[in-house]
Amino acid sequence: MSDVGIIATVFLPATEERFIPDLLICESEALKSMEEWQVQAGDVLLVAEITSPSTRARDLQAKVKGYAHSNVPIYLLVDPDDDEGSTTVYSAPDGKGRYRDEHRAAFGEPLTLPEPLGLELDTAGFLK
Repeated sequence: MSDVGIIATVFLPATEERFIPDLLICESEALKSMEEWQVQAGDVLLVAEITSPSTRARDLQAKVKGYAHSNVPIYLLVDPDDDEGSTTVYSAPDGKGRYRDEHRAAFGEPLTLPEPLGLELDTAGFLK
């Protein structure tokens, strides 16, 4: 099985939901041990969603809460419909449905992804 290009569902044990993110980053060992294309939330380093008119409300509400409930460390939201477009990184989940840290950057501004990734994201490529 290749470690790149797999479509996987994230199982959230706190809510028993299953979400299919637009992007998922996890250790390759988690992919080797997944069953039925499901990755456990505890194995996830980052999930990302790109909003669209049909998914925006769910991405901004249900998915933020679901991922935070199950302690997914980083939730990255790319939102082309927020003003001129923005990217928000949610981190430090409290296990109760909220992220303690939230940083938003307009498209074109850099945005730091915290540990366990610890890198700067150049959002200039997201400009329309």
